[in-house]
Amino acid sequence: MRKTAFVLFLCLSFYSCKQKPAENGGTTGGLPRKEDNAKYPVLGNNNPPTLFPLFVDGKWGYVDKQCKMVLKPQYAGASRFSEGLAAVQMQKAGRVGFIDETGKVVIPPAFDLVDPYSEGLSAVMVNRKWGYIDRTGHIAIPPTFDAALGFTNGAAVVGQMFNNGMAYFYINRNGEPLLDPAMKYALAQPFGEEMAPVRQIGSNIRFIDKHGKTVIPPTYLGSERFHDGLAPVWIHVNEGMRWGYIGHDGKLAITAHFAAANPFFDGLAAVQVLGSGKWGYVNTKGSQVIPPKFDAAGPFFNGMAQVTVDDTKVGYIDTNGKYVCEPK
Repeated sequence: MRKTAFVLFLCLSFYSCKQKPAENGGTTGGLPRKEDNAKYPVLGNNNPPTLFPLFVDGKWGYVDKQCKMVLKPQYAGASRFSEGLAAVQMQKAGRVGFIDETGKVVIPPAFDLVDPYSEGLSAVMVNRKWGYIDRTGHIAIPPTFDAALGFTNGAAVVGQMFNNGMAYFYINRNGEPLLDPAMKYALAQPFGEEMAPVRQIGSNIRFIDKHGKTVIPPTYLGSERFHDGLAPVWIHVNEGMRWGYIGHDGKLAITAHFAAANPFFDGLAAVQVLGSGKWGYVNTKGSQVIPPKFDAAGPFFNGMAQVTVDDTKVGYIDTNGKYVCEPK
C-alpha cells in the first residue's frame, strides 16, 4: 500500500513529531478525566470550517474563503479547523493545544501530537501514548494506545505494540473494543458508511461491518474508507498495479487507472495520474473535473482544498479548480 494508516497530519503542518514526556506526571498529563467534564463548557461548534491554515513568511495563519487573513501568521504549526477547533503550536517542536475561530487558545498546549476533532473527540498523544479528549478539552478515553486515528461512524482505529509488531483493532466511544477483543488486524482503516477495510497477515484487504462480518471479500492490495458512496482500491490490472474506486457492492465504479487515489470529499477526490505524477480531481462519475497540475492535493473541506505546486508553494482552490489563494 502506498502509505501507512497512521501518518498523521501533524507531521506535515507541525515542525516536529518529536515525542516528549507529559508534564505533571501520569498518563493523562494532569488533565481531568471524563467524570469531571460536566463542569466544563463544550467548545467549538458543528459548522463546516470557514478558516484555513496558510503558511506566510515562516509562520502559519488562517485565511477565510476569500483568502483574507483573519488570524495573523503567528503559529509554528497549525492544523485545519474541525468542529470549530484547530490545533496549533506556538513554538517549533513545542506542545500542541487548540484555538477557536477567534484565535483564542481554548485548550492549553498539553499534548505532543493530536488529530483533528471528529465526532466530538480528538486523538491526542500524552507521554508517548494515545488517547482521546472531548470538546471540553479533557480526557474521554485514557491514553493507553500506541497508535490512534479519529472517530468515524462511532468507531476508531487504535493500535497496540506486540512482539511481532503493531496490531490494530476498533474501539467504541467508551474506549471498549468494538469487536471481539481477540479480533486484531495487521492493517485497519477507519469506518466509512458502516464499512471498514482491514487486512490480516497473509490475506488481501476486505471490508467488514461493525459486527466484524465480511461484507466485501478479500480482493484488494490497498484501500481506504468509503465516502460519498465510493472507496479507493489498489488492484492488479493488465497494465500493472492501479488505483480505482468501488461501490458498496465491491464492484469497480471508476476504472482502476490512477497511480494513486484518495477518498471523496465534497463530491471530489484527488487522484494522481500516470506519467506526469501530477494530481488533479475527479467527480463521482470518474470524470476529470480539475486537471492534474499539482504536486500534492488535499481533500476538500467546505469547498476549499489545499494544493502544492513547484514542490513547496502552497495555495487553495475551490471546487471549480480556481485559485482562491495563489500558491506562494
